[in-house]
Amino acid sequence: ACPGEQMLQPMGPTVRLDVVGPAEVLNDEAATLSLLGAGFSPNCVVLLGGRALTQPRVLSPSVATVVLPARTAAGVYDVSLVNPDGSRATAA
Repeated sequence: ACPGEQMLQPMGPTVRLDVVGPAEVLNDEAATLSLLGAGFSPNCVVLLGGRALTQPRVLSPSVATVVLPARTAAGVYDVSLVNPDGSRATAA
């Protein structure tokens, strides 16, 4: 590099969380949520309102599922997917 030039570091894949569904579930039984987006990594963590949900399954870099436990308090929640490298996407 020449003096005064900056070296640009390549960025890893961008994580996006575009769709979480279904948008509404009954809270008296467990429900499977589907997450659609991009850049999902194995061993990611899925958060519901800041609380980790157990055993997310990454089916591809753009599709994951996670089980919402029965008796989850009714409400509107942000859903976040956090990759092992710390990259994060949130759907509100």
